Amino acid sequence: MVYRPAVFAGSGEAVFRAIDDFAHGRLHGGENVRIGLESPEAVRLTLAPDVPDHVRAELDRRRRQIVDGEVEVKKTYTGPEFPNP
Repeated sequence: MVYRPAVFAGSGEAVFRAIDDFAHGRLHGGENVRIGLESPEAVRLTLAPDVPDHVRAELDRRRRQIVDGEVEVKKTYTGPEFPNP
């Protein structure tokens, strides 16, 4: 049996942006560039075809709430580490 997760995350856009910034002299040491949900080409989920429509709709609703500032996402975590099997 092959395990295939129903939700996938992609983050390659950040690498392409960094390369482009470097190539065009826009990459500056010590500078943080934040990429968020307002940039769907950079931050997105690719859902498996069998993910139910109501789950897709809820994810999109939450994304809009975060982008619109209705929901604040904590940027730090002080809880226990997840186990590393």
